[in-house]
Amino acid sequence: MQLAERFTERVIRQSYFSKDDQVLLAVSGGVDSMVLLNLMLQLPTECRPHISVAHLNHQLRAASEKEQKAVEQLCKQYKLPLYTQKWSKQNHPKSGLEAAARNQRYAFFLDTMVQNNLNKLVTAHHRGDQAETVLMKLVRGSSLEHLSGIKPIRDFHGRKIIRPLLEFSKKDLYDYAECVQLVYFEDETNQSLMYSRNRYRNQILPLMEKENEAVEAHLSNFAQEINELWSIARPKIEERTNQCAEYTGNEIKLNRSKFLNEDRSMQKQILKQLLEKLYEQSESQYKQSHISLLNDWLKQKDPNSSFDLPGGYIAVREYEKILIRMPQKSLAILPEPLFINVGEWIKLPEQKRLGLFRSYSCPPAESVVEQIMLEVDSISLPLKVRHRKPGDRIRVKGMNGSKKIKDLLIDRKIPMSQRNQLIILEDASGEVVWIVGLQESRLSISPKPDRMHYVLLLEDHS
Repeated sequence: MQLAERFTERVIRQSYFSKDDQVLLAVSGGVDSMVLLNLMLQLPTECRPHISVAHLNHQLRAASEKEQKAVEQLCKQYKLPLYTQKWSKQNHPKSGLEAAARNQRYAFFLDTMVQNNLNKLVTAHHRGDQAETVLMKLVRGSSLEHLSGIKPIRDFHGRKIIRPLLEFSKKDLYDYAECVQLVYFEDETNQSLMYSRNRYRNQILPLMEKENEAVEAHLSNFAQEINELWSIARPKIEERTNQCAEYTGNEIKLNRSKFLNEDRSMQKQILKQLLEKLYEQSESQYKQSHISLLNDWLKQKDPNSSFDLPGGYIAVREYEKILIRMPQKSLAILPEPLFINVGEWIKLPEQKRLGLFRSYSCPPAESVVEQIMLEVDSISLPLKVRHRKPGDRIRVKGMNGSKKIKDLLIDRKIPMSQRNQLIILEDASGEVVWIVGLQESRLSISPKPDRMHYVLLLEDHS
């Protein structure tokens, strides 16, 4: 079967396109993309989409201008919409040029698709690219999912990327181009060993082919088998992940108890799923070693601790709740000390305020969320409003003796992140009257008829 027939058969079998699709075909001028364009134009009407072409002139070689003109001429010949962009030499980085060029290309493709309402991007990745990718990921230590290599179809910012040449070798493409006498350009930088992919292409793979000339096909088949196995495993992993965790866009919430009920192999897969989502939009990336380290940390007994991850992310444990996110800004704290006398309000963080009044002159309680009564003779004014400090004790209402506030917070399982934000109210003698919103002291009383009391009011205007 000729390559064009094999290509058409694959497109139909995989349902890559419909006649209503608006596709953007990435054409560099090299043999891969020029063959792909030729094959796309030969598709039968029922599966041939509307084709537009994108060409990015990297301005890395003297031939870049000739390549652009050749692509422009070809699009003019076939009356295809063409979108071009030049990557200014001033924006070329001094290092990491390969990755930067790729980022520039895909940003250009996405902008073009958005502006012109195109729904599929088509690229000319072939079987050799697949073999190189699998080898590179094996050497770098990628996850099982990433060993599936280049996927023939994948999501692209709400759109799709289609790679219909993945089952064809580079030799297939050269033979076809020669047969139909296609014009194409060779990129001399493909021979440079400065780029890691070129080292795999020009040194490592040829050496492996001396051991087995079918190694490229074997690596491609390996990627396909991994992809098929992963498609079976993924739904189960996602189901277990959803049972013990929630991803909210920039934060992971993990239930530690449910997570630890899974066996270790599933725990690792759950953590991989969650971190993949978290780092999807990040320039940083986690390593496989972080999975094991994070897993071990989750098993520790300390109910309040944290674990640092790459890119500024932090995992914070508050008893059985685990949050993985960027560090939060500290909440507003009180300028200490603040004092409050009868008939006054003072502002608290988070749009709250605290007031002290006599019971017969208490203001309307429209936004009051909590109040306590105090005997007039039981406290010394003014009352001091402050945050917690070491050694604080409170004589808890309904209990004999006093209790360390630290122990009270541990008993109540108050998260560490909240403890230093708590507001303590003490009288002029130093006795703690109230842990605001949390615990009353023995000085708090029930109102008595015909008796004048102090009333402490907590209002919330958030």
